[in-house]
Amino acid sequence: MDSACPPIAAFSSAIDEDDLRKRLAFLELGEEDEARLRRLWEFVAPREEGNVRSFYDHIDAFPELHKLIGEGPRRERLHRTQHEYARELFTMHCDTRYVENRLQIGAIHHRIGLEPHWYVASCAKLLTTLMDTLQPLAHEAPDAHAIALKSLVRRMFLDMAWP
Repeated sequence: MDSACPPIAAFSSAIDEDDLRKRLAFLELGEEDEARLRRLWEFVAPREEGNVRSFYDHIDAFPELHKLIGEGPRRERLHRTQHEYARELFTMHCDTRYVENRLQIGAIHHRIGLEPHWYVASCAKLLTTLMDTLQPLAHEAPDAHAIALKSLVRRMFLDMAWP
């Protein structure tokens, strides 16, 4: 795999409002989903430290991934970045600026040599961790919980779909 980080401009030219609208329409991801995710963040935020710790503990069980993460300051920076991603996933408006941010993270994943199958598996791990975090809400309002999970799945799959 080429370890050179592709310039964000290589992907940004493919991002325009019309393309984003089409992708959002296909995923049926709209303003109601964004509002729902923002409300969910209030529940998720206090639990996110445990989620991040669990995520990196899981990664550590796989030597090829642990090697990419490392220890010390780099690992601490990645923990902070993971927290920031979770906050953005739930709270940031999905516009071209959001997509460009996702592309920058994707370029970094490419540069460090994270293979696509590990990226997809990591997204699955993050999604299932967030689903577990939201599980207590299912007892309060099962229908609302199911709708909330759909919003989360749509948003994460949008993130995975660029470029």
